[in-house]
Amino acid sequence: MNANMIDFDYVNAPDQVGFELPAVEETVLQLTAFTNTGASECSMHVFTRATLADWVKSPVSYLSKTAMPLIKLAVFGGERSKGGSLRHNLNVVSICGIEGDYDGGAVSISEAVAMLERHHIQAVICTTSSHTPEKPRWRVLAALSASLSPDQHYKLVARLNGALGGILAPESFTLSLSYYFGKVTGTVYEYSVTFDDPEEGYCIDELGELDGIAIGRVGRAPVQAPNEFANVQSAAAWTGDWIDVESALVHLDPDGYDEWQRTGHELKSTGRPEAFSTFDLWSRRSPKHDDIQCRDKWSTFNPSRTGVGALFSRAQDRGWINPKSLVAQAVRGQQAAAVLAHATDPVPLDLTVLARTTPAGVQHKVAGWFPEG
Repeated sequence: MNANMIDFDYVNAPDQVGFELPAVEETVLQLTAFTNTGASECSMHVFTRATLADWVKSPVSYLSKTAMPLIKLAVFGGERSKGGSLRHNLNVVSICGIEGDYDGGAVSISEAVAMLERHHIQAVICTTSSHTPEKPRWRVLAALSASLSPDQHYKLVARLNGALGGILAPESFTLSLSYYFGKVTGTVYEYSVTFDDPEEGYCIDELGELDGIAIGRVGRAPVQAPNEFANVQSAAAWTGDWIDVESALVHLDPDGYDEWQRTGHELKSTGRPEAFSTFDLWSRRSPKHDDIQCRDKWSTFNPSRTGVGALFSRAQDRGWINPKSLVAQAVRGQQAAAVLAHATDPVPLDLTVLARTTPAGVQHKVAGWFPEG
């Protein structure tokens, strides 16, 4: 068994899903399932590229979309949001695949498969509950060759979006977004898999040449390219997308006191109601975290000569890709590959750490989806 494989007590999906135990020679990955959108409970399950394809071919039927479980090709930790949810960006430990949603109603599954195969991408596609033959709506799932760090997510989704001509919905770029999985009884369900031969094609993380056609999240205001935050010191109120703050924090380490305190000042400068909960969740990544000290220290922060731009600048220097800059480059057709080339190369994670990141009290079954016992 190589470094990319993992030895778990496997959890089977029900017989009608056809989710069998992976063969020993296959790279085993993990996905997380949530029972509902509140995401207060989750379960982790192993899969391979082959079993994921089989799963999509024979989905479980549900009476409604809201009865379906939600899945994410990623591993989550045990830190909850203020509302008690396990599903948020700062709680993503690793990614094992990427997902992309299409709801434009014009491009068929067969057309999407042709585009993916043209770029040698291994993936599966299935329709969503709102799909009709006249108005196609579908989702693409692309497993990775190994588990990777969460900061690779945006770049990989940009590759997928570029291969599909920029048609993916903007929410596909949200790191922690999970997706309903299954089919609604009485609706039209279609699926497809790229390549008839499973040995053909490559995982999207193995296709670095796709950076040259990558297209980032559309519909976001273009700004100057990197490093546009280098000299920002203003403490003016910040009204940008909070998801950008969360994605930047992935690149900052709360272990050092100076970094921890500086980041707290910068987050508080935004004046946003979610600033403390984000700081608290980020701080919990360090074994030094103390709940009382964190809250007490936050109350003393009084930023006057810094702002969130300084946080973005440090994150960018450490490999963060500013989504707005990537979109600006792609939309204007300028140097998208050059921007992405500055991102860190994908590094497989040590999967032995996963046992230490399982949320406390995690449920190991999804009612009606995975078998009892």
